[in-house]
Amino acid sequence: NSFEIFATIQEEELIGMSGIAPHKQHVWIGCSGKIHMYDVASYECIGSFQAHNSGRMAMCIESIGDTVWTACSSDIRIWDAPSLELMSLAKEVSISDGKYLCVKYSANTGRIFTGSFNGELVMWNTRGGDAMQEMVPSTHGIADITIQDDFVWCVTSLCEIFVFSANLLHPKPKPMKVDMRTVRNQNKPTGSLLPSERARMNRPGAAANLGRKKQKGITLRKNVDDSGLSEEEVAKKLANPMLTLRRGGKIGAPTADPPIPIRVLASNGQVLPCNICAEQATKVSGLLQKLIPQALKQMNIYQAGFPFEVMWVSNNQPTRFTTEQLAQPLHQFGVNFILNRIPTDNLEAILA
Repeated sequence: NSFEIFATIQEEELIGMSGIAPHKQHVWIGCSGKIHMYDVASYECIGSFQAHNSGRMAMCIESIGDTVWTACSSDIRIWDAPSLELMSLAKEVSISDGKYLCVKYSANTGRIFTGSFNGELVMWNTRGGDAMQEMVPSTHGIADITIQDDFVWCVTSLCEIFVFSANLLHPKPKPMKVDMRTVRNQNKPTGSLLPSERARMNRPGAAANLGRKKQKGITLRKNVDDSGLSEEEVAKKLANPMLTLRRGGKIGAPTADPPIPIRVLASNGQVLPCNICAEQATKVSGLLQKLIPQALKQMNIYQAGFPFEVMWVSNNQPTRFTTEQLAQPLHQFGVNFILNRIPTDNLEAILA
């Protein structure tokens, strides 16, 4: 058996397309904020419209009955589309600054799930378009979601897999990662283990963790008692994987390194009036995703889709970050960062 190509569509307007989904007798294709609709029988484009104003940001499209959900940048728009003649924008939603990476619908529960670059997983009511539950199981972006029966499977950009109930997201997932070496060594003869491996196997409580079953709606993580913590404390724990330090076989108090002040400079070299700090463990992606938007808010110039560029200083020259550098510690690149592409009138107001 072989695949047969029934039609080939080549349109200059489709350069940079990022999302596609079938809806009734048409196929919706997202490209540079526009939706292009193609007839499934004739393969011809029957029309297009501007769905989002986010430039070339990737778009996610999901068809649900008579409605279509589109997500681009940090905006979600719900389109009432029972037919081409009656199509209209039903609702526009934006609950955070996170960039949406995926949208998936659960036919069993009638709910829709979105994953974001900042690690947010949100469950939505498809009838009213309201957010029902929101959680952050990871500090890394949720790259994709799939629905299997009554379960939601999520994958992140850091080799993490989360499984939740499609009816109710658990409010407190266990964020600590499994020591995969311990799992692999369960059936390994003790005599073939390294001294460090034998020490881990002989720790108090280590036997209780072997062979434990994965429970519904949580990941294979170590157990942490979060019952007495506030939401702010839980958020801090999620952001800090080093919860405890073990020295000499005893649990010691966590050591807190002082935060590193970050200086944000304008393209002309002047220091911008914002007070932001980074932790030792902060990655370059954290600067772009969290710290710079925080600085923009302090200067009262933040807006969705704001086009800015952040560069670091190398040999007194502004240098762009590469893709490989996004996962590296921020402190390796110094404390001075240049915020470029700020409109001139805003810059004059900031430095006045």
